[in-house]
Amino acid sequence: MKRKLLIFLIVTLIFLLLTKITSVNESHFDGEDRLGFPLKFYTYYGGKLLSRAISPVTYNYTNLIIDIFIYVVILLLSFKFWGKKRSKE
Repeated sequence: MKRKLLIFLIVTLIFLLLTKITSVNESHFDGEDRLGFPLKFYTYYGGKLLSRAISPVTYNYTNLIIDIFIYVVILLLSFKFWGKKRSKE
């Protein structure tokens, strides 16, 4: 149980760090903030060029679901390969 918890924490931490590292934070330069790994699912449009008639935040739920699916697959593969106890030979 401790081994699976450790694998879960490591994979989750790596996934969160990759999400943070690949995020784009340019809204203070008339750009946009984008969040998501490997697919961007959150976008915040900011800066002077933003028309206030539209919402400055958009979510792409399809990309979010695909990101979660990729995370779960990576987590399950990690459990499969590193979760087994090594047998003594």
